[in-house]
Amino acid sequence: MRFSTLSALVAISIQALPVTHAQGPVVYPVKRAQSINAVHVPTYNEQWIYTVEIAIGNPPQKTLVQVDTGSPDLWVNANCSSAPTEFGLDDLCKKVPRYSPKTAQGPLGSRLLGYGSGDIGALVDIYEDTVEVGDAKVKSQKFGVASNSRGIPIGIMGLGPVLNASFAVNESYHLLLDSMAAQKVIASRAYSLGLGSASDDQGSLIFGGLDKGRYSGALQKLPIVKSRDGGTRDLGAELNEELGFYLVDCAVRDHKGGVTFGFGDGEITVPFREFIFTAQGLCAVGLEGVKDGQQILGDSFLRAAYGKCLDNSEKCANLLVVFD
Repeated sequence: MRFSTLSALVAISIQALPVTHAQGPVVYPVKRAQSINAVHVPTYNEQWIYTVEIAIGNPPQKTLVQVDTGSPDLWVNANCSSAPTEFGLDDLCKKVPRYSPKTAQGPLGSRLLGYGSGDIGALVDIYEDTVEVGDAKVKSQKFGVASNSRGIPIGIMGLGPVLNASFAVNESYHLLLDSMAAQKVIASRAYSLGLGSASDDQGSLIFGGLDKGRYSGALQKLPIVKSRDGGTRDLGAELNEELGFYLVDCAVRDHKGGVTFGFGDGEITVPFREFIFTAQGLCAVGLEGVKDGQQILGDSFLRAAYGKCLDNSEKCANLLVVFD
């Protein structure tokens, strides 16, 4: 069964953007007139998805959401009875604290959200409340609380481009990145993402800045291509009839070399140890075939690159660099 995870849509043209190597998170000068701290949030490697902790309401109710760069919406409370059973994802769902919207404003309406292909999605009621992300408090944020969902282990923090805005409740509203910038929590609708290796327990998500200590060399700038696909795990959107993955001998992970992706004059090579993932004694290639349509770069690729989105809009650009 397909479930939504972190994904990124990119074009194949790039241009170099020189960046000086330094340690620690810094605010990238998207808006030079402002001096606003970046917001750092650790990401947690759950083997098949990457999660972050947020808190909603007053008093704050903590919960986990998975990071998705291919969709724009924030919602919580996935239906565990219809969560994927592969590799313990349904058990993960049961461990995630549930959010109660009793003190929130709403419901303000409802929305059906779809992800990837098939019947994977969520029916959410829309509420408004304070959302805490790291040290940042985002006031009057609209988000979804699932009344039902299918094929998704936990709620989603969507950081994707607003190509087809959701949650239209008789008026426009700010998505999470919009609100953080509008309330001057960060200087611009920008974020950077470094997942680390497949064996790392934690990665880094920074709103309004980037961590120059996570890479060396020059970032590569790529425009995002408009697509209706909300995201899948790896490079395509087609499942096989069994597990949906190509299984390989685990010894291949120790072989030298990797899979190289070309972007204009630039290349990013994903080592075999990162491209082949493991769970419950099985090893699978982080690659799936697609007959036609949009190609998607997912976790297997992003673990070998550091990404920064300069503007969460149709003109968004990703900055990618190979890990040293």
